[in-house]
Amino acid sequence: MTYKVKKYLDTLYSLQRRGIKLGLDHTEQLLSFCNNPHKKFPTIHVAGTNGKGSTCAYIETILRQNGYRVGLYTSPHLLNFNERIRVNGRYISNKEIFQFLDNSVDEINKIKSTFFEVTTVMAFDYFCKKKVDIGVIETGLGGRLDATNVIRPKISVITSISKDHTDILGNSLEKIAYEKAGIIKEKTPVIIYQQANKILEVFRKKAISLNTNLKISKIPKNINFDSGGTQFIHNNCKYSIPLFGIHQAHNASLAIDVIKKVDSNIDNEAINEALGKVSWPGRMQ
Repeated sequence: MTYKVKKYLDTLYSLQRRGIKLGLDHTEQLLSFCNNPHKKFPTIHVAGTNGKGSTCAYIETILRQNGYRVGLYTSPHLLNFNERIRVNGRYISNKEIFQFLDNSVDEINKIKSTFFEVTTVMAFDYFCKKKVDIGVIETGLGGRLDATNVIRPKISVITSISKDHTDILGNSLEKIAYEKAGIIKEKTPVIIYQQANKILEVFRKKAISLNTNLKISKIPKNINFDSGGTQFIHNNCKYSIPLFGIHQAHNASLAIDVIKKVDSNIDNEAINEALGKVSWPGRMQ
């Protein structure tokens, strides 16, 4: 790592000392400074406790393999910060990270933006400049007050819910689900992972209150494994993914339902071919 790279990344990571700040005000202020890039491309917003990252990876790969120019924003990174922000599978460059920080560091310090707020705005700014056809956006913490919740997506997606960050999100599954349900927007379709009725009821009530169409993704059938990965049947079609696990079949099924909603012209054969090229290293090993 060169001195220049270390200097800029140290500046970025130093923002972690500002901790976690729930709420959208700081993110919206920094976005306004950057001319609101998040309003200039469509998005898919993904929240949940488990499986957010791999669900995003499935959605991104299928869209990219079928001609879309796709931005992908996820966290945390595995080895390098650049992994968090990608366009068509390629990481944001150090040069573009430096340019963003150079242009906005005074405003960042004025607002006292946190690490995740800055990273989120950086991603939206980068996707806008790269003229993506669509951005696949993973929430960081929760949903309702998460920095990513400034977007108005084409579709909201919620994966499985379990207890996480109970000191912030609440000490019951219902309270946590309520926070995740915050990404549901008025008259914007939402697709959710099949799970316990008490959790689904939270999402149903939210969807009804916002006049939103809610779809519960069906549980995949005939899940089995071989040396190449996981096979399963979803909506009477057979699919194969290179990742292992029952949960991965569930996540892939959720992603397939999202794709069908976003672009019905992408057929099952094209989806299955794309799924075979999904890579999400480190998360399942």
